[in-house]
Amino acid sequence: MRLFRRRGEEILNARPYVYASIVLFVVSSILVYIFLRKPFEEGLSVRSQLFPPPIPPIPIGKGFLWGLTIILSLGTLPIALYSRKRYSVIRGLERQVPILIRDFIGLLRSGMSVGETIEIMSKRNYGPLNIFIRTLLTLTRAKVPFEDAFERAVKTIPKRLIRYLILIRESYKAGGVSLELAGRIASLYAAISALDELRESNLKAYAYVLAMSVLIYSLGSGAIIYLSGSMQSSKIVKPVLRPEEVLGILYYTGLLLAFISGVFAGKLITGEASGGLWYAWLYILLTTLTVLFSGKLMSFHILGFHGLG
Repeated sequence: MRLFRRRGEEILNARPYVYASIVLFVVSSILVYIFLRKPFEEGLSVRSQLFPPPIPPIPIGKGFLWGLTIILSLGTLPIALYSRKRYSVIRGLERQVPILIRDFIGLLRSGMSVGETIEIMSKRNYGPLNIFIRTLLTLTRAKVPFEDAFERAVKTIPKRLIRYLILIRESYKAGGVSLELAGRIASLYAAISALDELRESNLKAYAYVLAMSVLIYSLGSGAIIYLSGSMQSSKIVKPVLRPEEVLGILYYTGLLLAFISGVFAGKLITGEASGGLWYAWLYILLTTLTVLFSGKLMSFHILGFHGLG
């Protein structure tokens, strides 16, 4: 779970977020048990065989579902924030790569040695790439051959960016026309990176489309729950499922739908499924709250058991 690790120094360390999630899971579980103990236990006792054996009966009581929503939303929040932060760090790296390459090539072409070049660059700000430069500086000061130092320093950055930073190693081994060509390649990468950011900003519209789909599902679930409750109180038509069973099915289905939609949105926008954890968290919160609050349409108590719970 570590990101861009170098001898204990990391651009983004996932460990604090994991620890925070564990703590929040425990704390939220304790708080739910203390303040919502009665509705939580009553909701836990309301079960239904929604899926065939050997899957055991699943809790569908509204008090339990509210407690589960609170625990999940608080416990997974740090991981969701890590997903969002990780994406921001990677985008920052991608924006700084062409600047770093151009500076390195420019200083070499001015007649400076590699050591002098790295010394000067270590005093500049390259955002998340500062660790790469500091690692390179430390190793070259320790008389480590540049190519070996470079191979060890690039381990601090994502693998997908190493192919561009190889220009630094090749620039060290060549000069003249090769340096000029490397500079043009760096400019081309900067243009491609700008186009990639524009593409991602356009793709974010699809994340909102997915969010609207989740919202429509949630509102539709509320309507289904309302109709189920109306049919239950009717003496003419009796539903096949009890209202609380309808609530349980829509709740757990909504969780699954929201998680898959969020991961898909992350894959679409960031290129990595893990980048969708933030969207998944938002979609799950939207779905669960909408489904649970739908009981208000029938004048049910949110934490009570008049009707659905």
